[in-house]
Amino acid sequence: MHRFSHGAPTWATALGAPTQSRPPDGTLFLPDGLSLADELPFLAPAEHRFLSQVQGRTYANMFVLVERFLGAKMLDVSRDDWLSDQTALEAIVRFTDEELKHQELLRRLEVLAGAHMLVG
Repeated sequence: MHRFSHGAPTWATALGAPTQSRPPDGTLFLPDGLSLADELPFLAPAEHRFLSQVQGRTYANMFVLVERFLGAKMLDVSRDDWLSDQTALEAIVRFTDEELKHQELLRRLEVLAGAHMLVG
């Protein structure tokens, strides 16, 4: 279990993170309002669910890229405050800490999705 802490309460990624090895049958990864898969009347229920799962995995992978960029960018932005504004540096570190938590959660989701879906 990974733990992150920078002066704030410790957060364990196991809290609130998916731990099941397989989603329950019938589980959609994205709500219909976001997926719009329900607007494709020719899909059978299993196809609808599979499309939602593919879209959900794609959505999560897009966020992986965003989270990784944000973490790297925050390191770059913090450079000006390393030896000057300690308050600003601490705020940037805390923000980056949150991004690292998101990255860990998304890595766990990818492992779970990868265990039951094709590569990609």
